[in-house]
Amino acid sequence: MSITPKPDLKDRKILYALDINARQPDLKIAKKVGLSQQAVNYRIRNLVKRGIIREFYTVINIAKLGYTYYKVYFKLQNITPEKEREIIDFLVNHNNLIWIGTCSGRWDISISIAAKNIIQFNRIARTITNEFSGYIQSKDILTVSEIPHFTRAYLLEKESNIELIEFGSEPKETRLDETDKKIISRIAVNARYGYPQLAGDLNLSTDIVRYRIKKLQEDKIILGYRAWIDLDQIGYQFYKVLLSLQNINEKRERTLLNYCRQQPNIVYILKTIGSWDMELEFEIKDIKEFNKAVMELRNKFQDIIRNYEPLLIFREHKINYYPNLEENTPSDTEKR
Repeated sequence: MSITPKPDLKDRKILYALDINARQPDLKIAKKVGLSQQAVNYRIRNLVKRGIIREFYTVINIAKLGYTYYKVYFKLQNITPEKEREIIDFLVNHNNLIWIGTCSGRWDISISIAAKNIIQFNRIARTITNEFSGYIQSKDILTVSEIPHFTRAYLLEKESNIELIEFGSEPKETRLDETDKKIISRIAVNARYGYPQLAGDLNLSTDIVRYRIKKLQEDKIILGYRAWIDLDQIGYQFYKVLLSLQNINEKRERTLLNYCRQQPNIVYILKTIGSWDMELEFEIKDIKEFNKAVMELRNKFQDIIRNYEPLLIFREHKINYYPNLEENTPSDTEKR
């Protein structure tokens, strides 16, 4: 049985460039990487073919569309592999679920839900728990207020990250017309969808499509374009650590956030409301390195970290910041 080789330095440079902006042209990437445009195009197609890149997705600021971002963690019981697969399939096909991961630790499944208000969120969560009530032992719910996204500095062995995307704002609805909705829905899971192809698909001119996307970016509805990387294939693992904080003040929190920003293996910070106050996402080589990073974090901030909970995310099943959200807006009765 042959072993798939890990990405070489040129591949990692391409992955890094795509993760910063997956829509940038091959020629622009080629100049950064030091290869021809044709070589870059071949390598990107090969990275996709090998499954190292699972998808190119667009980061949509759902708060600008009037949605709030919720995290739900489920502990399962009486479960079989077949039933777990059924649950995952159900979740993947749910319109309001943005992200789904299966994990090892205190919980078995973690999901992210977009909802217009607490009533809609409760209806969505209740639908899921009612559907699989005999298999859900317990759940934990968090409301997410901010999610800074960082570059994957570790791909190029850089010492610190750069904040790439500031995700989250006061939920305040921006009305999109049907053309904008169609554009967003198509590039949500295909961020490299070319302007001419998109224009042909929507029966619009290329200039109109280009203008519309530029306007969505200027309005901070589209925040960026990233690569969904299969971490197993590049020799990394995905861990989360949930933090419960104490004696926190603005200065100490800022010190904690700045520290996390400087760690090359921390790629997301979620500021949350609920049982936990913060969630850090690590992409790191193994459990030993993860434990070392968590212990350093805990020792440095022992005055404000009351408790922590580590999780291994061993499979991501969905990333889609615009999964047909408009089809599940609350009814007028629910709004009242």
